[in-house]
Amino acid sequence: PYSRREGTRAARVEDVPAEVIRQRGRRLIDLGEQIGREVRLPYLGKEIQVLVEEQKKNTALLQGLSSNYLKVYFQGELEWVGRIVSVKLLELQGDTFFGRWSKGC
Repeated sequence: PYSRREGTRAARVEDVPAEVIRQRGRRLIDLGEQIGREVRLPYLGKEIQVLVEEQKKNTALLQGLSSNYLKVYFQGELEWVGRIVSVKLLELQGDTFFGRWSKGC
């Protein structure tokens, strides 16, 4: 979808039906999710460094990000917030990893 603006080439383009716009948008979202999964899958089973950001709401899990922006949830100590810890990635759900704190790395 786009906003038609007078004086641009797009202003002269024939209207695309709303259903076609929705279908194309959905295909792009699906493709992005597929590519994201393919990029994340090789990290399963690996130990990575995670910056602990906060406790996940309504859970006992900590939430953090790796240096390449992988979102990770794992059990740990609340005082780890703001620290970098090692986490072994055990499961991938959507765009989020679930892992276990590891002494290694």
